[in-house]
Amino acid sequence: MPKCIENHVKFKILLISLLFYSCTNNLAVLSLVSTQDVDLKSRHENVGLVKGEHQIPYIWFFPLGEINKIDKAIDNTLKKYNIDYLTDVNVDHTLVHFYFFGLSTIKVEGVGWKIIEVKYDPLTGEPIN
Repeated sequence: MPKCIENHVKFKILLISLLFYSCTNNLAVLSLVSTQDVDLKSRHENVGLVKGEHQIPYIWFFPLGEINKIDKAIDNTLKKYNIDYLTDVNVDHTLVHFYFFGLSTIKVEGVGWKIIEVKYDPLTGEPIN
């Protein structure tokens, strides 16, 4: 390959890498988390693995919202699955930037827990479950 074409290819690769980039970081690993008041003495049931996120767009490295809103991502997950709290939580942050636009995403993944509704016998007033 001629020297001038080789330099031209290297310049294109450098230009593309400057205009488009992406990175992912682990922000937190949490044992138990919730953004609302939870009575841990009451009985809860496991609803399985749940995932949620909060996204913020960027224009020319300036966010169009508040960045690193971990509590917003957790709250979105709790509301999406109608659960009370999460355990064994992993929080990741991903940033993708292309030319003038970008997207910052905070992803939450963990085991969801929902309160068990206690049902009562209408004749005796005793709990059924």
